[in-house]
Amino acid sequence: RTIRVASHEEIVPSKFEGNYISTTKYNAFTFFPLSLFEQFKRIANIYFLITAILQSVPEISPLHPFSAIAPLIFVLAVSMIREGFEDYLRYRSDKEINATPTTVYWESSFKQTRADQIVVGDLVY
Repeated sequence: RTIRVASHEEIVPSKFEGNYISTTKYNAFTFFPLSLFEQFKRIANIYFLITAILQSVPEISPLHPFSAIAPLIFVLAVSMIREGFEDYLRYRSDKEINATPTTVYWESSFKQTRADQIVVGDLVY
């Protein structure tokens, strides 16, 4: 195996992944559908959804559909808010780790850089 210590210009950027860390599960566009999908992986939520659907048919149930839909929506909303908050905390942690100051030997001197800007070939001190 050959290890080259190179300047940033000599490294082909598309060949190697960056050093950026991301542990978040969602982004602004995928949060709602993915979080909803995660909620319906739970059998209890599927049960309450089926119950709400059946209660919305007047020939089957004398109860108002709201009596089954409201608790389901409440549970889903609370769970999604919790998921969103946990993902936000992961985002903040990632941002802090990526911004960690790191010393790199580059072009005959030591240079201060962020952890997410380290590339293949950098000598980290």
